[in-house]
Amino acid sequence: RRAFLEMLFPSSRLKGMNTAQLAAEVGAMVGRDLSESPPILMKQLRAVARHDHSARLSELGGIPTLVISAEKDPIARVSHGRTLA
Repeated sequence: RRAFLEMLFPSSRLKGMNTAQLAAEVGAMVGRDLSESPPILMKQLRAVARHDHSARLSELGGIPTLVISAEKDPIARVSHGRTLA
């Protein structure tokens, strides 16, 4: 549950919070207990990890694009946004 919460919230936000209550609330929103990992979850994570079309980015040249990254996003890191931009 904690690991799932850490993907969603910065550690500074989790400090001092009732993480058990938060996990229950988030679990209700996603429709499962956060300690459960449905089989599709690992497949999705592997697919995301393997997905790399960076060699094709030049095909998008000339298309105005805005790249947004969040400083405390543990998944879509600012360094990744800079590389993409």
